Amino acid sequence: MRGPQGIQGPQGVQGPTGPQGPQGPRGLTGPGGPTQLHYEFAVLTLATGATDIGVAQCPAGYFPTGGGAVSDDESNTFITIAESGFAFDDAGNPNGWLVVARSTDAALTHDVLIMASCVKPTQVTAFGAGAAQSAGVARKLAR
Repeated sequence: MRGPQGIQGPQGVQGPTGPQGPQGPRGLTGPGGPTQLHYEFAVLTLATGATDIGVAQCPAGYFPTGGGAVSDDESNTFITIAESGFAFDDAGNPNGWLVVARSTDAALTHDVLIMASCVKPTQVTAFGAGAAQSAGVARKLAR
């Protein structure tokens, strides 16, 4: 017959480090980055007191990664960039940079330079619901 178990003793000293294991197999090579970079420009001419939309369109096979706009309004008084973001095609894919600009100048027309940074990717990932919703908003703005 066995008696009750005794209390646990103190932890022992750590043993020596074991030998290094063999190197694992090489992983698969990932896809390359964008293969070509292209900058696209468009000029939106705003009539006096007008609001208008312009798009710097990426070439076929290219996708925008960003963009922006600047105006010739040196005083920064008359031109407002009201919206600036991706432009989308009817399928919901980004295809350029869209800008909505407003002029409050009653005397002069102004030019707004729209710029898009476009890449020709090696792979395109499907977009989520947020991108589809953004595409719908962009199409409404463009009308």
